[in-house]
Amino acid sequence: MHKVEITGTKTVLHIPENGYEFTRQQFIDFSGLVYQYITKQIGYREMIVNLTYKICGITRAVIFNKDNDEHNKITENINHLSQLMEAYFIDQEREGENIKVVDSVFMLQKLPVIKHKKAKYYGPADALSDISFAEYLASLNHFFDYSKTANPDALNMLIATLYRPKKWFKNKKEPYDVTTVENRAKIISKLPADVKHAVYLYFASSQNYINTVQDLDIGGGNTVDLSVLFKDSAPETSENSLGMVDVLYSLAETTIFTNIKDVGETNIYDVFVLLVKKHLDAKKQKRNVTNT
Repeated sequence: MHKVEITGTKTVLHIPENGYEFTRQQFIDFSGLVYQYITKQIGYREMIVNLTYKICGITRAVIFNKDNDEHNKITENINHLSQLMEAYFIDQEREGENIKVVDSVFMLQKLPVIKHKKAKYYGPADALSDISFAEYLASLNHFFDYSKTANPDALNMLIATLYRPKKWFKNKKEPYDVTTVENRAKIISKLPADVKHAVYLYFASSQNYINTVQDLDIGGGNTVDLSVLFKDSAPETSENSLGMVDVLYSLAETTIFTNIKDVGETNIYDVFVLLVKKHLDAKKQKRNVTNT
């Protein structure tokens, strides 16, 4: 966390160094401004300046004489602080052009609950760690659909898949049921754009984590490198899905699971750990065949 003292005042600002340190409201504000930028409602510089006011909790002052010292001092301070906002973005080359994209570090769940009127919907844990494989597959398809087409219906379906109400008599989140998603998506469609884009950034960051984590803690002092499953996949294409439907059937044929339903209801990280084991066993077998 950056600690910034404003010269000539007693004001001390605490500014997140990166997205990990955002509060819930900062994440929502950030997501809303990023959404305005990618939909070309505002330019990059305007986004950065507006983000500076939001993240720093500064209220815009109305100064009619913009040539006076007070205005110049405010402008200088904002320009200085806005440089810290650049840390939330990274440079990426696309089609020969260098562009700014969000740094995918938002896998920590900042929005465990979202509300519409009196209804509450409960989301996944950090980095999607408590969802089933079937839920993940459905979410991934909606995620890729929205990423490619910007179709709001796909985003609504993504959120409706991940966020569900609790059963009032069990105080437990309803299990994933594909038949309930479409109706819930109609309610989700009424949520503000900043909240919906925040969920999108959370999922994108979680997917990036799954693609790249090399030391997933599985207990007992053991770690697993999930990145071996995604080495040949570009991070923003459907190839990252690993042909997940095929994987589902493949795992169902093993002795580990009795049928496809069992695979679908298994936690995604348990499935990925099994996939890594199968991947490493296949490589070992290939080496043995080559050496004989």
